[in-house]
Amino acid sequence: MRSESPLVKMLIICAAPLLACSTYYTLQQLGDTHIALYIAALIACPMLLLGSAATATLLASDKRAGWPLWTSLVAMVASILILSTIWF
Repeated sequence: MRSESPLVKMLIICAAPLLACSTYYTLQQLGDTHIALYIAALIACPMLLLGSAATATLLASDKRAGWPLWTSLVAMVASILILSTIWF
């Protein structure tokens, strides 16, 4: 059985409680908009958490290249772009 790095554990422990609050305030910031933007905002916060945890895990391991790393980086960048268009 493989043990995750302490960095990944700390990231998930600190970010998981903030997930509900950040999603709530992001949806409040939207107000009355199109349903597609609501769905994108709902998905963006968990995708940012999962993408950053996967990126930290892959960078801490020996597998620093390949499609899993690129997929996690794309998930992080896409969710950051969605959240930045909402908040800025």
